Amino acid sequence: MDTGLPNTYAEIHRQDLLKQVTPTAADHVLWLYRGFDAATLTGKEPGNFTRKLMHLIKAADPGNRRRLGLGFPDYVAAMDLLDLPLDQYETNIAALAEIARPGSVGERHMNELEHVSAPVVVPTPEEWQPGDLVIDNDGRLFVRATPQGEEAGWPWGYPTEHARAYDGGPVAPDGSVEEGYPTRPLTLLVRDGRPAPSFQHPNGTGR
Repeated sequence: MDTGLPNTYAEIHRQDLLKQVTPTAADHVLWLYRGFDAATLTGKEPGNFTRKLMHLIKAADPGNRRRLGLGFPDYVAAMDLLDLPLDQYETNIAALAEIARPGSVGERHMNELEHVSAPVVVPTPEEWQPGDLVIDNDGRLFVRATPQGEEAGWPWGYPTEHARAYDGGPVAPDGSVEEGYPTRPLTLLVRDGRPAPSFQHPNGTGR
């Protein structure tokens, strides 16, 4: 008999999955299933290892997925969430976006009402210089990599204790993360081994 009430056990399972998902896992899984969403600024592209991990989880049978869940419970939970019945898909996409960036779903709704898209700042290589020290929207520090690192697909690295080399030039790492890994907007802190004027983004907008 259909009582019209929600399936309590299914909802308990869904809530249990949501509790296991971390913001980083939510962001990366959104990228895999939906790509980057400019309206919510969610769906950040992960690094090479995480991309391979997610494809492995997606291809795994239930038993092997459970084994992967022992080491990566947040990623498995997020992907299990999107494997629930199709009529819950958009609801669960929105739930992951809210985990990845709290408040983003409400912002998206307002943007859609006003026909306004959130700005997306993706600097070109010409705007950044090797050794530029920036702080991203999550408060993390990154340094623009050497041209060799950029060509290899790793344009950002992590700072060391020195921003200026002995010859007076900037210190640029080989690079270890992709272009989209630092969360936008980015603020320039140091250029050429010296504090940047007004801490402005190279395009002059502060973003």
